[in-house]
Amino acid sequence: TAVCSDNNPCTIGDVCSGGVCVPGSGALPAAVQFCNGSGIAILDATAPTQASPYPSPIVVTGQPSYLCSATVNLNGISHTFPDDIDILLARLTGSNAIVMSDVGGGIAAVGVNLTLSDAAATSLPDAGPLVSGTFKPTNVNPGTGTEAWPAPAPAPSGGSALSVFNGTNPNGTWNLWVVDDEGGDSGSMTGWCVNLVSVCTVDADCNDGNPCTDDSCD
Repeated sequence: TAVCSDNNPCTIGDVCSGGVCVPGSGALPAAVQFCNGSGIAILDATAPTQASPYPSPIVVTGQPSYLCSATVNLNGISHTFPDDIDILLARLTGSNAIVMSDVGGGIAAVGVNLTLSDAAATSLPDAGPLVSGTFKPTNVNPGTGTEAWPAPAPAPSGGSALSVFNGTNPNGTWNLWVVDDEGGDSGSMTGWCVNLVSVCTVDADCNDGNPCTDDSCD
């Protein structure tokens, strides 16, 4: 075996085996969490009803310029009919994902805390109930109601996987666009977070805070 590179900065310790460069599985940096702890009111009027605020933003700063992975926390979800909730996560750069839509059925949710991860074992339940835990981002389609996010939200690209953001620069604004797609029910969230694993790809990403060292990305 010999050291090689598969040209993916998110794999550590690649080795050449049988003439093939095998991606390594070395340790990546820990995820860095950014949160918006302001509540989100999931309102009920003419569907699709925009939540307040719309969107709920998180501004990410100080991260290396290459995103390896992201997970999302949706905190304190309460709603009398969770199936009505549609959530679009979007970047100003154009990438977006329908991370939650038409799940949870008609069983009321109270204070549910969700972690959305592409690596989770199961999807969010279509028929409910909505319970706290770690699940894949899930869009049940076709679902009930009107799956649409009024302007100024971007047009959904259609996918749900958070991997759509991989390889982008994580710095900047992440927007959570929440709507209620039916009439007759409402709810709220206590806030949300993004958890980002990023690596450097250029020397400008790398600064150990010591003015006496010339830092570089390796």
